[in-house]
Amino acid sequence: MTKSLCTKELYCTFLRITSQRYSALSLSEVSPVDLSHDSISHWLSDAKCQPEDIWNEAKSHVLGTNG
Repeated sequence: MTKSLCTKELYCTFLRITSQRYSALSLSEVSPVDLSHDSISHWLSDAKCQPEDIWNEAKSHVLGTNG
């Protein structure tokens, strides 16, 4: 089995900087490494990436509100 070039760090960075398109195809188009959308989809299904993982990566970039 080969190691995927897609990583949790890459995927979380993509989610932090994109504002509209969250697809594997979109990530494959902007990735700094050569990734196909199929390889990203396979990685997502195998990685068991949980919402908590994404939140832990993103929460420092979310602005809080008072009240």
